[in-house]
Amino acid sequence: ICVLGMVSSLFSLWVATLLARAFSGVSGGILYFYLAILAAGLALSLLEFATLVGFRDVSEAYHAAAEPQRAMIEASSRVLAGMRDGVHFMDKILGGFSVVLLFGFLFQSRLLPRWLTVLGMLGASMQMVAVGRALFGGDVAYTLLAPLSLVFIVTMGWLLFFGFRQSSDRPSISTAE
Repeated sequence: ICVLGMVSSLFSLWVATLLARAFSGVSGGILYFYLAILAAGLALSLLEFATLVGFRDVSEAYHAAAEPQRAMIEASSRVLAGMRDGVHFMDKILGGFSVVLLFGFLFQSRLLPRWLTVLGMLGASMQMVAVGRALFGGDVAYTLLAPLSLVFIVTMGWLLFFGFRQSSDRPSISTAE
């Protein structure tokens, strides 16, 4: 899971770098902010992955400990779980914010239809609310995650069938120099 998460984060950073290079003159800086948010998300993900390694160590200590020591190890496990959850939910909120920025760029650049980009920003905002509830003691509202999933599917379909909108006042998507 850790390796897949890092590969996914690094791939997102690479794509954001290509976008920032290709559209640096027309993005108004939003793509550089998007890139910075993705880098911060990678840092949070690495911290979350470190807690997973900590869980392994706590588990090994628990199984090796005598019965009287297990209660103390369980308490440390709960603290580690709380830290992991806090980092995880912050990472997911930051990820949702990065999606808002991406759809904001797509709205500004008109590469996709405006209705689709607005739905993307709304879906990402709903995702941040759904996950953010857990930071305040509530449960994750999983039904609020569905709209963003649907927007991603529609966006994928749109790009497969229609591609990006072309305009003479916008640079092409090619990154070759």
